[in-house]
Amino acid sequence: MHAPFFSLAMRSPSRRQTFELAVLAHLVLVCGMAWVVSHQGSRGAVVLLGQFLLVAGIVEGALLLGWRLTQLPKSQALEFLLVSPLRPRRVFLAEAAVGLGRLTLVTLSGLPLLVLLRVAGVRDVVDL
Repeated sequence: MHAPFFSLAMRSPSRRQTFELAVLAHLVLVCGMAWVVSHQGSRGAVVLLGQFLLVAGIVEGALLLGWRLTQLPKSQALEFLLVSPLRPRRVFLAEAAVGLGRLTLVTLSGLPLLVLLRVAGVRDVVDL
């Protein structure tokens, strides 16, 4: 029942562009912080990486999830609600699930770089 919301989220040009920009920004941030951690080598740099990833998660969540949900009640392009078999509450929950799924994908896009730091011995398993 929620599959149309997920397919629409990845087909919409503006939402797809936002998603791609969020992934790109996340990867640039993680690459930059990985470079700092690998060259610094101190425990403080690893803590700084964790703080940057936390702030990045909050900002990305606001961009991918919060902005869409706050604009949903004001959107003039909600004609699909008139023909949708879902009630408005379920539409809101489906949009929230789409936003959480996209946020999860953006967050997981940096995981290969963090694993690479682990393999290089810069980070511990506990840090991941």
